[in-house]
Amino acid sequence: MKGRCTIPRYKLQPSELKEFTSKYGDKNNKVRGWVFVKNSIKSGLIKEETEFAAYLLYGSCEARINAIRYKAQKPYLDVHIDWSDSNSMCRDIINHKPEFWKEWVVMTGKFIESKQKLSARPTVDRLSEDRSVGYRLENISPLTHSANASKALSKPCYVFQINFDLSGQKKFERFQHKKEALKFIGINNKVDTGKIFEVDGKHYLIQSEAVTLGLEPMEEYNYEDDEEYTAWIPIGTIEDSNGETRIIKQQITFPYVSVLLKQYNNT
Repeated sequence: MKGRCTIPRYKLQPSELKEFTSKYGDKNNKVRGWVFVKNSIKSGLIKEETEFAAYLLYGSCEARINAIRYKAQKPYLDVHIDWSDSNSMCRDIINHKPEFWKEWVVMTGKFIESKQKLSARPTVDRLSEDRSVGYRLENISPLTHSANASKALSKPCYVFQINFDLSGQKKFERFQHKKEALKFIGINNKVDTGKIFEVDGKHYLIQSEAVTLGLEPMEEYNYEDDEEYTAWIPIGTIEDSNGETRIIKQQITFPYVSVLLKQYNNT
């Protein structure tokens, strides 16, 4: 499973790519995916009527491999994956997990029926979220994008009220489900971005419990240069000419923030 696929590559003609995109939409134009499809039909791995399912599977496998092995994205930092290339991963799933492949084909049909709504798109999901187990044949299953999002909504998370004068006491509250936290703040956004949301003049940070308690690293996002926050850290005190003590603060800027609770009993 771990070696790279050495099957000769099918050369996709521009007319063939045009035929695929006319059937499944211009967004489905990844040549590598359709090359895998053509090779798989030619070798007898799949039937022609499952070509779009195979294309989607290739894309999902490629995304996981790239995120873990080649981009080192924080959501997948230290997550194990058995494969180093998408061809091998797809072939192993189709050959050795027939129930997975059967369900994937059914999900693809529903994805087409939905006019390719993102919520209905099938994805490769982990059964156990243990990073050392990661992506192995015995630990993966197909899951729609909406079901994957629902899993995140069901996890505990924390809401922190942020004071940009960082000397102040941090106010926070734990919620059993992310959905409750989003309703409390009045926003609809994913957790662990490190971005601060302003609602009615107050600033909030929402974080999953795993990140807050130091069990998982925060996700990493690409931020524009002008997307920075400014805060002030107290670094000392001075006595002015009137004998009053004043706090000296150092201004800092940062693109995102994360809060770690080292000692907290949430029972």
